[in-house]
Amino acid sequence: LYHTLFGQQADRNSKIYKELIEDGEESFRLTGFDSLLRSFSFLRYLPIGQKIINCRNRRNANIKKLIEMRIENKKNNDDRIETYVDYMHQLVEQGKMTFDEEIADLYFLFIAATDTTSSTLDFGIALAAKYGDIQDKIRKELLNIMTDGSFNLK
Repeated sequence: LYHTLFGQQADRNSKIYKELIEDGEESFRLTGFDSLLRSFSFLRYLPIGQKIINCRNRRNANIKKLIEMRIENKKNNDDRIETYVDYMHQLVEQGKMTFDEEIADLYFLFIAATDTTSSTLDFGIALAAKYGDIQDKIRKELLNIMTDGSFNLK
């Protein structure tokens, strides 16, 4: 999904990717407080309010960097593949949505995909642990795929 959104492979070692994951986790922990902050603006002066604001600002800055990188790459590389960023940015340029809405939309899709993938993997691992015969089939399939010996399931 990362490639579909931003037109590049997810580099799990990149600062932007790591910060997006951290900000997503932090956003989930602070969800209720974020709503309170929107309702009671004086909370922004408390440490929890500052934490929410800093998290939101860093998240938005990282998404903005990814959008700008995509736009620049598309200009320089004559990339013909259309990504979600390309579509969303056209709407911004046409005045049909704001840049802040583009950032929020991309972030929500990124977090939704990350959370969905994680939940699916958790469920699959639990099922494999519960049903040993299926776990054996999975192991055999992986061993067939990973024939070069670089994958060790011990």
